[in-house]
Amino acid sequence: MDKLVAQHHSARNAASDLTPLPYESIISSIWRYAWRNGLRGGGLKNSCSASPSYSTARGNASYNWFDKEIFANASGWDVGSMEAETVTDVKDSFRTLWWYSSFRYCPLCLEHGYHSFWHQSKFLSHCPLDGVQLAMRCNHCNSSLPVMAFSKELTHTLYACQECKHPISGVKISIPCRTQYQERRAEIQAAFSQVQKFWRSAKQFRDEICSVVPESSILLYSVEPRLRLEMLFRQWTLDKMSIAGLGRLPWNQHQIPKLEVLEWHVKEFRTPQGFNERVSRASRVSRGVSVYRATLRRLEWLVNSSVHYSQDDYQRLLRASREQKEYLCGVFPSELVALCLFRSYFETISSVRTNPSRYAQLETNTCDLIGWHVAHKIRLCWRAEFIVSFAWIYWIVKIMPARQIFESIQNLPLVALSTINIRYDPLTGDSYGGKIAFPALDNFSLSLFPSIRRSWGREQGT
Repeated sequence: MDKLVAQHHSARNAASDLTPLPYESIISSIWRYAWRNGLRGGGLKNSCSASPSYSTARGNASYNWFDKEIFANASGWDVGSMEAETVTDVKDSFRTLWWYSSFRYCPLCLEHGYHSFWHQSKFLSHCPLDGVQLAMRCNHCNSSLPVMAFSKELTHTLYACQECKHPISGVKISIPCRTQYQERRAEIQAAFSQVQKFWRSAKQFRDEICSVVPESSILLYSVEPRLRLEMLFRQWTLDKMSIAGLGRLPWNQHQIPKLEVLEWHVKEFRTPQGFNERVSRASRVSRGVSVYRATLRRLEWLVNSSVHYSQDDYQRLLRASREQKEYLCGVFPSELVALCLFRSYFETISSVRTNPSRYAQLETNTCDLIGWHVAHKIRLCWRAEFIVSFAWIYWIVKIMPARQIFESIQNLPLVALSTINIRYDPLTGDSYGGKIAFPALDNFSLSLFPSIRRSWGREQGT
């Protein structure tokens, strides 16, 4: 029955001469078809879907229940699959890093009855076609706009704001305006194809940074605008791709810390007895403590090289109470404060004895990815986790008010490696490698950690 209704609409389609333009969003095509045929509500929905409901999803490219075949029968248009393939080219958990959920538009394009799904991209600040700044509010009443989806909110008010009922762009659409854009097809194709080429070229790097930056860091980075994960990811991608030579496009640029990536490789040492070496929990904790202390010594050297603290200041800050530390946070350099809080995080408050539970959790993180039979041997991944924990604490000290620093660190999840690669070799032993990334520190680079490469190399047999 719905198919017959859709075919009935196609017989009187008044928008057949205003065919979809390159990179046009599905919502834009639905609006134009409904506007030219005077459709609203159920009549429009029957031309787009066989479902009695609209999309209930609230995210990017949420076209649940939209049937492009039914719409093609009604309108005579093939909207294609480029929008869905492009927007869903990332995991759901990372999609909001690249795409706006709410409807975002170019006022000049929308005035001419055109909206591109690339207007939803967080990489862009202005429209690639005409250079107009992209907007997310009604031009007339400044109200926020609905989520970009095949929803009742977007399909019942065509080109208009739900609140004030005026045109979103500020200008009512007309056939001559749309015809002007139909004649600019080649220009539209050229403008947005540059963005599409960038998106495809950047896929490998986008996937890489999504894999090496722990997802748990979202909680930390969302606190400070300069460290919001979505901003970091986008800018790191732009910085990476600019080296490859991109065309001039209106990128949404930000000044942010650079991306630091720690990468390690070890080879498993095979014994005649095989891999089933049984090691007590106390021995494993002892190994963790030794790695922690070695990392701490290198951190102390690095911080001292940067801010030249005295041992008296260091001990004074270590022994200070929480209330005293809150005051001293504004007195001592952030690097030294972070070093002391790093020690508090991994050591008990009452003494300098190491907190075993931290190392047990570190080992669990590693074992989840590698396996218990060899995880207790790989000191390098533990060291990488210690280093990144220090980087996180440093940024908490830099961005948080003093009264919130200690609570934030207390609730900070233990850093876990986000990627492990294993190469199996039954003859000489398996090889293990991993990466973990974080925003670079302001005054020194942990990638130039003193003797880190040499010390890692010496432990490749561990």
